[in-house]
Amino acid sequence: MISCDWSSDVCSSDLNLLEGNLPDAVCNLEMFSFFDLSKNQLIGPLPACSQLTFLKFIHLHHNMISGSISNMLSGSFNLMTLDLRYNKLSGGIPRYIGKLRELRVLLLGGNELHGHIPLHLCQLQNLTIMDLSQNKFSGPLPSCFSNISFGRGHFAADAFLPLDTIVTTLGNPIGLASLDLSYRSEEHTSELQSQEIIAD
Repeated sequence: MISCDWSSDVCSSDLNLLEGNLPDAVCNLEMFSFFDLSKNQLIGPLPACSQLTFLKFIHLHHNMISGSISNMLSGSFNLMTLDLRYNKLSGGIPRYIGKLRELRVLLLGGNELHGHIPLHLCQLQNLTIMDLSQNKFSGPLPSCFSNISFGRGHFAADAFLPLDTIVTTLGNPIGLASLDLSYRSEEHTSELQSQEIIAD
């Protein structure tokens, strides 16, 4: 069952029994800021739309959504949390992700994403938590990851998520609270130096 509260701009699933494709009707929820259909049995691709301009939080983790990360969120410039963990998404990370300047939490772990980790992630100056683990990325890490200074002063409380995970990172970051790049492709994994970090 999907419950959408038009007075509070929240749309969520409360029984975790949803099956089938994520419907294109999602694109009509233009005024909603919080969208949570996590831990269901959704399959198929993400809808192709770009008018979710008021969306701030989207949680679709632990489903079986496949295909590439579509343009569904390309117009969501107020987005603070993007949680697509543990699906079957493939392809690369689209360039528009780097233009979501309000993004605090980017969780893409546990998918089948591949290719290089793109440089445009370095544009996410407010990011505090990023999880790209358990994918098939290859190639060198973006150089900005060795001296991350974005996100200073912004913490996960802004994005409704706790800081309760042990993470791995590269270098000595400032501001970024969590960066998890574990379980990448075997290629270039020797470049990773892991350590637990604590946010400023």
